[in-house]
Amino acid sequence: QVGSQSFRLSGGRGRFGPAHGPGHVVCPSLDGTYAFFGAYLRELAEVFTGPNLHIGLDEAWDVGFCRLCRPRWEAEGAGALFIEHLRRIHALVCGLRKRVWLWDDLFEFFPERVADAPADVVMCHWCYDEQLEPEGAQAHFANRWRRDWLAAYAQHGIEAVVCPWDRLPRNVESLTAYARRHRLLGGLLTQWEGTPRQHAFHPVVVAMTGRLWSGRAATADEAWTAAVAELVPGASPSLTAAVRDLASVNPGLGGRLRAWLGGRPVREEWLAQELVARAAAVCAYERQAPGRPRNRFLDRVEWAAEAGRLSAQLRESVPAIYDPRRTSGQTARLRTLAAQWRRDFRLLRAAQREVFAQPEAFAYPGEGARLEAQWQVLERELAPVWR
Repeated sequence: QVGSQSFRLSGGRGRFGPAHGPGHVVCPSLDGTYAFFGAYLRELAEVFTGPNLHIGLDEAWDVGFCRLCRPRWEAEGAGALFIEHLRRIHALVCGLRKRVWLWDDLFEFFPERVADAPADVVMCHWCYDEQLEPEGAQAHFANRWRRDWLAAYAQHGIEAVVCPWDRLPRNVESLTAYARRHRLLGGLLTQWEGTPRQHAFHPVVVAMTGRLWSGRAATADEAWTAAVAELVPGASPSLTAAVRDLASVNPGLGGRLRAWLGGRPVREEWLAQELVARAAAVCAYERQAPGRPRNRFLDRVEWAAEAGRLSAQLRESVPAIYDPRRTSGQTARLRTLAAQWRRDFRLLRAAQREVFAQPEAFAYPGEGARLEAQWQVLERELAPVWR
């Protein structure tokens, strides 16, 4: 992430100038910035010997605010700072005989600068909409409106790939449908550091995406059927639909309860909870069918559904947890619920250690650490109830 890497030090200063806001961008007005990147990129090129190098450049909203950049911004515009930074990094990468790939979201802020981008870069087009239209849908940030970016890049002779997120299968389907209307280099299925790597649905989403992108499946329905059948031989249509629904709802244990303080769950949340419950019941029934061997993938799916159930219970109770006008009767009920949550969570942790600790390709040991961290958050956030 060359463009949005953090170089913040103590005292509110970044390594290459005063930090503004979260301090997660470098100063493009300092020559020291590019001296550092020159050495850094050479080291990366020695380790990663492939022909391409992804330089990031996503979400670098703080460019232009420091005392060196501000006058340039006022004279030339923030887009000029951005495109000059891209060109200088591009020159460094080309000097290493590699091709630049970059995230494209900042061009939503500077659409007039697409024509100024080096023509040999690869634009990594990402958005996480689950119902995507090339024109008119809301863009990533600042309530800007989308354009048909793939058409805009093609107009300027710039190649592109689409980059959906593996936690949102409908995003894979939607972005793939959009991409098929254009000529692209291909696709890049992303998985981020904030995601529990190799999460329960990762294998089936990867298998589904691979079939969809390779042409082995003509439709998303065909891709899902083949992907689930690979992981659960003999899977029934109802099981395939249940796995697809659970993966698309993306159940999981929420860790930041205060993010839910907007009030009681809305209708869409209730519908999602009902869907999770029904799909989980189908998976449990299929997993326990006579003669069916134990399937680790289904174990993980059922575990994720149970985590989603507990998350939904917490979500429903959050307004009461933080309500300063809570009555003594409501507090007593919450304490009873909290005791049950503790028991359920301990069972969930115990099941997690069994389900995710298998030596398989998609068993990721970090899932346990993530679950422990979530439990610590819940203990802290629910402290008013424990007392």
